Amino acid sequence: IYLYSLKDSVTETNYDLFAVVIHKGTCYSGHYYGYIKDIDQIGTWIRAPPPSPSTKSSNKQKSTNTQNSNASNTSPNNNRNNRNSNESADTQEEKMKKLDLVKTLLLSCDDWVTIDYLLQTYRENTTMSWNRTRGVHGSFTKFLRSYPEIFEVDDKRVRLIERNCPMDIDEHDIDQMDYESSQNDNSLNNDHDDDEHWFCFDDSIVTCVTREQIKKHYGQNDCAYMLFYRQKDRHRPKMDCSDNTLHSIPQWLLDEILEKNRSLDEKREIYEKYQNQLLVTIYPSEWFQVIDGCRLNLNNNDQVLFPDKYGELVFDKRTQIDEFISKLEDIYGVGSHFYIAKKLRSGQLHVINELIRSSNDKTLDKSDLSNYRNIIVYTNPSSLPDTVLQGEEFEPIMLNIVYGFPDAHNHTSRLQTIRHISKNTTLLELKEILYHDYYGHDDPQKLRQIRMGKLNLEEKNNRKSRREYKTDEEKQTLAQLRLQDGDTLGIDDRNSLVPNWKDVSSSSTNFGKNQLSLTVKNSIDTNNIKPMTYSCLNTTLIEEVKRMAIQAFGLSLDSCMCRLYIDDPDAAHIPLYDHQTVDSIEFKQNNTNLCLKFGQSLKENDILLYILSDREPCSLELVVDQNITLSHLWLVIKQELNIDENDNEYHLCEVKPSLINDGPPLNDFDQTLAANDLTNGAQLTMRPGSVAKKNYVRLKISRIVDKTYESSEASMNEFLFYSLI
Repeated sequence: IYLYSLKDSVTETNYDLFAVVIHKGTCYSGHYYGYIKDIDQIGTWIRAPPPSPSTKSSNKQKSTNTQNSNASNTSPNNNRNNRNSNESADTQEEKMKKLDLVKTLLLSCDDWVTIDYLLQTYRENTTMSWNRTRGVHGSFTKFLRSYPEIFEVDDKRVRLIERNCPMDIDEHDIDQMDYESSQNDNSLNNDHDDDEHWFCFDDSIVTCVTREQIKKHYGQNDCAYMLFYRQKDRHRPKMDCSDNTLHSIPQWLLDEILEKNRSLDEKREIYEKYQNQLLVTIYPSEWFQVIDGCRLNLNNNDQVLFPDKYGELVFDKRTQIDEFISKLEDIYGVGSHFYIAKKLRSGQLHVINELIRSSNDKTLDKSDLSNYRNIIVYTNPSSLPDTVLQGEEFEPIMLNIVYGFPDAHNHTSRLQTIRHISKNTTLLELKEILYHDYYGHDDPQKLRQIRMGKLNLEEKNNRKSRREYKTDEEKQTLAQLRLQDGDTLGIDDRNSLVPNWKDVSSSSTNFGKNQLSLTVKNSIDTNNIKPMTYSCLNTTLIEEVKRMAIQAFGLSLDSCMCRLYIDDPDAAHIPLYDHQTVDSIEFKQNNTNLCLKFGQSLKENDILLYILSDREPCSLELVVDQNITLSHLWLVIKQELNIDENDNEYHLCEVKPSLINDGPPLNDFDQTLAANDLTNGAQLTMRPGSVAKKNYVRLKISRIVDKTYESSEASMNEFLFYSLI
């Protein structure tokens, strides 16, 4: 290595490697290791005695005998065994590579991740699919469970037990390293001192390694690294650091390190506290009534606001179960029962299990509460009836039932066309329930004539609109038949002839009507932050829900001056129309939560637009008719921002979250906003510069007003000059 100290001069110097930084993993994730050579010999190394000569000779003799024995065994069986051993060795090496990659991927994650997500990330970071080696390594979950000392695996999630995984160094190598370090004869071995030691910095762990061990550990992996060199002939006095190393560090540097560490700890504590927040909604048991033995329907017509001590509360997911139950008992009384519940698509609750004390140190993030985040409190001495089915296997499925019997029109007023049935119910049991509800008695002989099928009411061909279940399928459960919320089933007998199932369903007055439980949050009055719960039919208008919320929150506000939004980050900017029905809302993950905010209400054909400009610090909200032209919208924007009507030095672009840059300029001025693909909740930004109308181009034209001739002194050529305007 040469040091270019001065221009046009080269000084030959000797440099020595003294530090290495290695990144182990992929370009998307991984882990950093730092290695620094113990130049000042400040480390305190544990020296183990060298192996005795007798042990070495015995090991050498065993090795010789083994080689002779392998050489003498030349039978086909032995050759087959040798091949098998080589294959198993290759398999073990592949396992180690896979294990290395999985550990690297988990190091980039905060804590628990789902096994499906980890497998997907694994496939994105390797060229070989896991399924190609499934026969060798088994399933992905089985592979993770085979290393309990590294991975903690539950039903669907996995995390790394020891995040600071030390280097895989053989114990014999460590003993050999310690023995070599005790030799101080300064003899050279491969151009390196025998007593050369290196520090390995792995997060908060510092260990001792040798140069060869670094090569051995990373020699078979693709790693990015950076090398640091120091000048060998630069001598400095050796410091006595055997007792204390702090005297060699300046005090100002120590103070700065302590201050930065303190600031980092505070930020880390705030971040971890935020990351470990668990928002739980706590309901009083008096609000619910048991329906169908598997779901709790909200029945709080007299009380729509959460009472004191109930509602949304924030807990730390690192809290142990016993400590969490003690906190709840301090609030609701000793002897109370706490049930974890899942919110269904209808907004109703299904009980998963009771929250009980645990003998181990299980925390909230490992319990069902981290997934469902709803608790029903039964105060002493009340408790949930034993008749209520609990558990995920008894989760109800919402099904639409269409009766195709000839006299079904006589029973439409009393029949329940929407049924919530536990998903472990067999199809035969469901048929018995529906038959009894229709005829009012049981008849096994007539029950054999009843048939059921899954309907597709959007299919125009009536024959294809129904898939009839066979007799052997009646023994399967609804979950095995893969029925989901919102599916429609048709029931009739073999003597019935249904010309059109869609017409039969539309003739039912109760078809599609369902009870829905909503939770509305108050974003208008910050002093009253308790949410409201409201049980209504899915055909209820949004305007009616809004009026109920205004009354519950005690707001002196007209309903036309506020709007309802879905309480979801992805849809928080899109308001709901007053003429919408509740069943038209696209809730995500059974989250039937709404939020009440200030703003002009939306009628039919209205859309809400957000205008971003450099003239206002906040976005401008405009409620306009989607049938107005883009030119008319420009006039409205100019009036709101006090811009001259003749000022055309701006143009509009739509901002979409899916695009990195803004969309193309909007220039179809004579068409409506709907024709320009502007929808409710669209965000527009004003950019400098005018644009031409659609299908028009703008040309800049210059006119020659004068021309002159000048002769050059250097040549006889004439130059022609033009003046342009």
